[in-house]
Amino acid sequence: MDSTTYKREMSRTDVFHRATLEETIAVLERDHADLAQRVRSQLERPPIQKPEQHTGGSASDIFRVELFRAEVDLIVQAMGVAEVGALGQDYKTTPAASHFAGLLDTWNRYRFLLDEKLAT
Repeated sequence: MDSTTYKREMSRTDVFHRATLEETIAVLERDHADLAQRVRSQLERPPIQKPEQHTGGSASDIFRVELFRAEVDLIVQAMGVAEVGALGQDYKTTPAASHFAGLLDTWNRYRFLLDEKLAT
């Protein structure tokens, strides 16, 4: 794969970095073990092929995700709970809350993509 195609793939809403999926699994494992396993199954698929000159190892893998809308709704809900739970005193933002907010945004973008697909 050439680097232009790879960059285009990376910008897709349904493509997630390995770390994003792993962090999502960590959030889900306690209260949504089955859903955590569904997300884990996305990591068991082959990652998107990297260009030859790419220097990153498996930590830089990206994956095209295929989940159901209801599953994504639960992930969005769990990320929102994690974000609120990480807020500081008087509900002030913290680095952890900001991190969960970023994960929430990523999953919301994917949810919006699924909504668009369902509407067509």
